This record gives sequence, structure tokens and C-alpha cells, in this order.
Amino acid sequence: MEQVFAFGQVTLGFTFTNREWEKQRLLNNIRGRIHTLLVSPRRWGKSSLIKQVGKEFNSQEIKFCYLDIFSLKDEQDFYCQYASVIIKLLPQKWKMPLATQPNTLKT
Repeated sequence: MEQVFAFGQVTLGFTFTNREWEKQRLLNNIRGRIHTLLVSPRRWGKSSLIKQVGKEFNSQEIKFCYLDIFSLKDEQDFYCQYASVIIKLLPQKWKMPLATQPNTLKT
């Protein structure tokens, strides 16, 4: 028999169940640019909820990124991880090394 519920891991798709009200409220908060803090005990599905909303979020004006800060050591580690996530969201043309882009500066 196939297990219906997944425990101890982030769940997406058909294993993510019964959180429609929370998903809609979080989507509305994001669209309304309302800062939102999720607080609950560990293993209650916060990461799954956020990732599911991010997967379903399809707005061109707001980019969705996820950063798990639990294992970060210090502020510098946070900024490195944050920059890495943001760079992944940039359009491909911005990811090219500066040396390969045409030189538009006149000297």
C-alpha cells in the first residue's frame, strides 16, 4: 500500500494536503506586499507551505525565492547564501561574467 502522507521532509504536489486556507492567505499577503512571519513548532509544515506557495506563485513582477537560514553560521554566511539565491533569479544576460560583455565605456 502506498503511503499517503510524507513525514520528516518537505512535501509538494499530491502529498501536500489540507492547507488551502493557509496557502491562499500567504499568497494574498505576498501579492499585497505584507510581511509575514510563520511561527509553529518544528515539523509542522512551514517549509512545505512556503515552497508550495512559491511553486504556485506566478507573478512576473515579484520573484519568489526560498532561503533556509537554520544552518547558517553568521551574518556573512547569510549574505553569501542570500546573494546566491538572488543571482539564480536574475535573467541569464546578467549572469554573464563582466569580461564577456561588450565594453561600452570610452577611455
